[in-house]
Amino acid sequence: MLYQMLNCLCRARPVILAALLAIGSPFAYAVHDNVPPPQLFELDANTVNDSGAGLPDDWNNIHSGPNGASITTGIVPDTTPRVFTGGSKDILDISGWSHRLGSSPPKSDLLNAYAAAYPSGQDLIIYFGADRASTNGTVTTGFWFFKNEISINANGSFSGLHSDGDVLVVADYDNGGKVGTIVVYEWLGGGLQKIVQSQNLLGTPGLFCDGGDNVCATTNGSNITVPWDGTLVPGQFFEGGINITQLIPGAGCFSSFMATSRSSTSETAEIKNFILDSFPVCGMTVTKVCSDPELAGANSDMIKYKISGNVANTGFGTLYGITVTDSPALDSNSLGFFTCDADGKPTSTPANPATLGAGQKICYVASFTSNQNGGTDTVTASGTTASGGGGSAVSDTDTATCPPLQLNPDVTVDKECKSCLEPGSTPSRVVLTTSYVGSVCNKKDFPLMNVNVVDAATSAAGDTLQAVDSQGVPMPNVDLSNFTLGAATLDNNNVLVPTCQYFKGSYYPTAALLKTDLSKTTLDADNAAFTDRVTVTGKVPFASTPVTLGFKDATCNLCEPGTSCDPLTP
Repeated sequence: MLYQMLNCLCRARPVILAALLAIGSPFAYAVHDNVPPPQLFELDANTVNDSGAGLPDDWNNIHSGPNGASITTGIVPDTTPRVFTGGSKDILDISGWSHRLGSSPPKSDLLNAYAAAYPSGQDLIIYFGADRASTNGTVTTGFWFFKNEISINANGSFSGLHSDGDVLVVADYDNGGKVGTIVVYEWLGGGLQKIVQSQNLLGTPGLFCDGGDNVCATTNGSNITVPWDGTLVPGQFFEGGINITQLIPGAGCFSSFMATSRSSTSETAEIKNFILDSFPVCGMTVTKVCSDPELAGANSDMIKYKISGNVANTGFGTLYGITVTDSPALDSNSLGFFTCDADGKPTSTPANPATLGAGQKICYVASFTSNQNGGTDTVTASGTTASGGGGSAVSDTDTATCPPLQLNPDVTVDKECKSCLEPGSTPSRVVLTTSYVGSVCNKKDFPLMNVNVVDAATSAAGDTLQAVDSQGVPMPNVDLSNFTLGAATLDNNNVLVPTCQYFKGSYYPTAALLKTDLSKTTLDADNAAFTDRVTVTGKVPFASTPVTLGFKDATCNLCEPGTSCDPLTP
C-alpha cells in the first residue's frame, strides 16, 4: 500500500497576529492541515525536506542542523542498548523502573529516536519519531516527555520521578508495521490519565490523527533512505506530532525525552527497549552587571556593590517561582524585581516573579557587601516548570567582574613655627628653641588608616609630637604614629567639611641657616632661620601598604617681632 505524502502545516509566530494573540487567539494550532502557512515540519512518512532550504523541517534537517526547531534532541542512536527489567511498566512511577544492558526482540528494538519542539503562536508543538530493527509482529512505541530530568544510574535504577504534566504518546503497530491507534496520556495524581485516543478521521491512508488534529502519526509505506541508518523498509520508520498546549494546557515545560517499546498494546504491559535523552524545552538565561562600589561597614572595612540584570524565559512553557541568589550572598532585603526596558535593563516599575511566561523577561536589582575590593561575583537564577514547587528545576548562572573601588586620598598638611630664646636648665643661661603647630586634614569621604605624622627635626632629636585639638589642648589618647583620620563630613549644605587632626612639638636646633639661602649656615642672628619638614603617611581602605599623603616645610626666623614663643600665639 502506498502512503500519500502529507505536510504538517503549523503556524510559527506571524507578526500580523500579534495584537490578536495578546487578547487570546481564536485559531487552533493543529498538527496537520493547519492554515494559514508557513509550515514548520513535514509529516510525510520520510525524512527528506521536500521543500528545499528553509522551513519546513524534516528529520534530515534535524540530523544535520535544524532550520527552525528551537529545541531538538538530534538523532539519538541506541549506542549502548539497554532494556527494562523487573516488571517496569508505563503505569508505574519511575522509581518502579529498572534497567540492564541487553537487547530486545527485533520488533521492539529501537535503533534511533528523535524529537524537535516548535513554537506555533502561543502553542508548543513537538514532533517525534523512531526507527526500529524489524517490522515483524505487533508492537507499541511510546514517547515520554518528562518535566523532570530523568537519567539512568549504574546500579540499574533511574534517577528522577514523574511530575504531573508528564506526557506519554503511544502508537500501536499491527503485524507488518502499519500504524493503528494513537493514545495520549498525562501523568496526573500519581497515575496515567487518558487524554485522547485517535481515529483515522482525515481519511488519509497511513496518517492517523485525533478529531481535533492535535496529535498525528504515520509510518513509511515504502523503502526510504535515512542518512543515519541506511535503508528502512516499510513500517520501520515512525514519526508523529502533538500540540501539547491544546491537549494539556500548562504542560509545556519538559526536561527529558524517552522513546520506548513494548510487545503489547496494553498500558499495563511490561516495557522493553528505551532510548533516553535530554530535551530541555524550558530554559532560562540570566545576565548580570556589578557596579557602583562604595565603602560600607562601621569601620569602612567593607565594600557594597550594586548588581542588576535580567532573567529571560527561553523556553516554551511558563516558569514559576523565579529566584535570584548570589555569591557572595545578597544583602538582606535588597533584592527587588522590576519590569525591563527595551535594552533589558531594570525600570522603576515593580514586577512579580511568581510566573514568567515563554519569551518574557524580568529584571532585578540587589546589592551585596564584601570585604574584597573587586573580584568576580556569580548570580544564579532559578525557577520551576510547575506551580506550587512541583516540576523540574530550571536555572542559569552568570559571572560578572566587579570594578575595584578607586580611593584617591586628598590630604592637606599645614605647619607653622616660631624660634625664640627660653631659660636653660641652669641659672643665667638661655637656649634657642623652635616650636611649631600643624594639622593634617582629610578632604575625602573615606577614612585614612595607619596615619603617621613625623617631624624630621623632632624625630632626629628623639622627641615625639603631641596630638592636640584645634585649641591646642592635649589629646593623650591619640597616637600620632598610628591613628585613623576620619572621613570628611557633610554640612547642612551637603558640602564636605574636612576632618583634621592637630599636633604640636618643639626642638632645639643645632645650626642656623641663612634665611636668604637655606642651603647655607650662618652665625648672623639677623639673618638666621630654622626649617624642617613634617611628613604624613597612611593607607586608604583596602590598601596593602601606606603611602605618603602629604608633607609641609616650615621656616621661622631667629629674630621675629613679638614676645611669645608659642606658635599658637601671634
